Amino acid sequence: MNRNKLFLSIYAVTTRIIIDIVGKLMLAEVIALVTFPFINKRKLIRKYKGLRIVIVSLLVLLLAQIVSDLFNNSIPTDYLRGWALMLFSIVSTIFLVNYISKNNNGIIYYLFFLFVIRLLFGNSDLSVIYNWAENTNIFKSRFVVFLNPLLLVISYYLFSLNIKRITAILFMLYGFICISLDARSNGLIFIVSSFILYLKIENIRFTYLKIFGLILFIGVVFYLAYIYYVNQVLFHGFGGSNAFTQLSRSKNPYNPFELIYHGRTDFFVLIQAIIDKPILGHGSWAKDPNGIYMALNAKINGMSSYKSIGYIPAHSVLLGSWAYAGIIGFIATLFMFVKLFRYYIIIINSKYRPKIYPILIVSLIDMIWAFLFSPLGLLRTTFPIFAALIIVEYERFNKYNKMVLRKQNYILKK
Repeated sequence: MNRNKLFLSIYAVTTRIIIDIVGKLMLAEVIALVTFPFINKRKLIRKYKGLRIVIVSLLVLLLAQIVSDLFNNSIPTDYLRGWALMLFSIVSTIFLVNYISKNNNGIIYYLFFLFVIRLLFGNSDLSVIYNWAENTNIFKSRFVVFLNPLLLVISYYLFSLNIKRITAILFMLYGFICISLDARSNGLIFIVSSFILYLKIENIRFTYLKIFGLILFIGVVFYLAYIYYVNQVLFHGFGGSNAFTQLSRSKNPYNPFELIYHGRTDFFVLIQAIIDKPILGHGSWAKDPNGIYMALNAKINGMSSYKSIGYIPAHSVLLGSWAYAGIIGFIATLFMFVKLFRYYIIIINSKYRPKIYPILIVSLIDMIWAFLFSPLGLLRTTFPIFAALIIVEYERFNKYNKMVLRKQNYILKK
């Protein structure tokens, strides 16, 4: 193992070691910070346009957060954690871009050692025997965390061996298993990824009429599947306690938007927080005076009592950046993600088929979901690897296009 792969492996392993300094600091972030002076940052920034976009966007978000904190008189323990979010996101992204760019399969080392460390030290103790009836979250919180990177590593090798259809089938089966074991969002990510991967493997060409027909067909099939899923959950004990609870609260459980409403209540609470302070936001770790936002959360969930946690949970990167840092922070975050998503879509829609192609598709769908419904802290944890992966791969894609163009020009000259 060369030095670059070793650093990626160490970074992955140390993501599970937490130090309580500026909030919860991963040891991986400390390693990235220590190695930061030894990285040729100027060269990386010159070479990778995507890296420039990420750095500038996060710095604008940081400035917006500073202004919001000054306006809201945020206390030091809050604003230091808030500012560290952007700073460590920048440092980690530069670290990962530097080391992933030096190895075509560097991301596989990262994912494999992430699998190992999460298998050994997940979010809870690994136990073969547990009470599924009392805690159906255990599959999502303990098993999904290491099964996801393992499956992505397997997909890389299947794709390398040109067993591409099996890769799509594997994603589909895993997605259905996740849904049956109360990890619905993760299951949907892999099912959607499986479908996209299959379409790309088959190189199906679409006209506008075919696209309309396909969207209509998928919409009907998914809704029929959703009706079947609701019936199984409500009347046959399928899918776990979380699914049953959320569907039971819905006035019309057959309306999928109601499931999102009850399953992602923090998203809708953030909308109210934004309405209350749309320009400058509420500041880092925004305070929840008198628990009014937790009361709104409880009302949506049909709960008569609730416990205030003292701050507004930012369970959406998109809306959380707005609620905490104001409209400028929101624009900077939106701009950054749109640019990176565009890179993903360009690669996925091209004829470029790297061995990590299935990983790129899953990463795209996963980050769209996370962008909308995951905590703002994702900017420090998951976002750097997402950003580094697409920044490096987009540059490789451009090199591939230039090489193809040179070959075409050479053939034409002959």
